[in-house]
Amino acid sequence: MLMTVGLGMPGVAEILILLLGLAFWVMLIVGLILIVLGFVLTEGKQGDGACGSCGYCVIGLTRMICPECGNDLREVGIVSDTRKRWDLVRKGVLVILLPIGLWVVMGVIMLVNSMIMN
Repeated sequence: MLMTVGLGMPGVAEILILLLGLAFWVMLIVGLILIVLGFVLTEGKQGDGACGSCGYCVIGLTRMICPECGNDLREVGIVSDTRKRWDLVRKGVLVILLPIGLWVVMGVIMLVNSMIMN
């Protein structure tokens, strides 16, 4: 339940805590989606080649220039889907770890708020 100050409106700290809580859950869900996509979307496609810059599939190209981003494939490299898979998984883990920092910030805000109220 929101604590109110003055005219029955929630205080700034309470609104901030609610917004941080919402950000926590959104980031947690996004992180989980990235991890699942990292495993599901590339499943069974290991060995396929992709542009090292944009991820465009370069299988069957006759030139060493990526048609998507225009980079020279000899410079940016050709990566396997395995690398792309782990890139998504790493990003998902990072996005999940960020809410832990938000959780700590929320705890500090709540502690400071309770100290001010007393």
